[in-house]
Amino acid sequence: MGPEDLPEDADIVGEFGNSYLLDDGEHTHTVPRTAAYELAYIHGHADLVFGDAETPPTIFEGDDEPTVVVRPTDSQRVFTLRIDDRKPVQNPPADRDRVLSGVREIVAADGRESIVHLYEELAEEQADADLLRKVQRRYAPVPPASIQHTDDGWVVEDLFLLTWLGSVYLVTRNFDQATYRVSGGISRSDEDVEFIGLTPRGDPEDVAADLELTVDGESIGANEMEFLWKAYWLATYRDRHDDDLFWDLIERHVQTTRAAEQQRRHD
Repeated sequence: MGPEDLPEDADIVGEFGNSYLLDDGEHTHTVPRTAAYELAYIHGHADLVFGDAETPPTIFEGDDEPTVVVRPTDSQRVFTLRIDDRKPVQNPPADRDRVLSGVREIVAADGRESIVHLYEELAEEQADADLLRKVQRRYAPVPPASIQHTDDGWVVEDLFLLTWLGSVYLVTRNFDQATYRVSGGISRSDEDVEFIGLTPRGDPEDVAADLELTVDGESIGANEMEFLWKAYWLATYRDRHDDDLFWDLIERHVQTTRAAEQQRRHD
C-alpha cells in the first residue's frame, strides 16, 4: 500500500522499527513510517493529507516565526503553500513528501526551516499567477478564448494544463496515478513526466530585461515571460507543430479519458 492509498478511517495500532501496523476496520497492513501516515493518524491532520480544493487551509501561526499556510488541492500530491502574506505557490507532485515532512516538523515543534526553504525554491521558479492575470487582462498576449484560469495554472485550448512552474501536461493528467517508463522493460517512476517539453529559443531573462514591461508597478520577469511564451505556443499548437495525425490522436485520447472518467463517476 502506497501513501496515495491511505484509507481515511484507519488507525495505527502498533509500530515497530520503521513501520506502522495499520487497521482499517477490516484488515491490518504493515506500512512504512512516513510523514503522511504520521500527520493523518497521529497528529490529527487527515483533512490536510486527504483533502481537496474545497478543504479549508491548515494554518500554522507563530509569534516569532513566519505563518505557514498549507491548502490541499484536488490532487493528494499537490499543495498550495503560502508564507506570511507572500504569493501562494504549488509544489510539483514529486515534492509531496517534502511538503508533508515540512508540516510534520512544524507539528513536532522542530522548526519551520524545511518548509520555508521549499517555499523559497518554488517562489524563485514559479510564475506569479496574479501578475500573469494582470498582463493577460491588459495586453492579451494569449487569445483570451484559449485559456481558463485555475488554481493549478492555465488550461489552454481545453487540452493542456500549463502549471505555474511552466510544466505542460494534458488536462486529463491524474497526478495521483503513478508514472511508468519503458526502457528495456516497464518500471514505475517517481518523476513527473511532462506531456511535452517546450524551450524558447531566446533566454526569457534577457527578453524580460530588454522589454522592461511593468503592470501596476510590477515587473514582468523571466518566469512570467517563459510562461506566456509556452501558453501562446499551446494556444496555437497545430501551427507550431504541423502534424495533424498526432494532434488528432491526442485530442481523441483526451476525449476518451474524460468520457471514461465521467462514466466512472456515474457508476
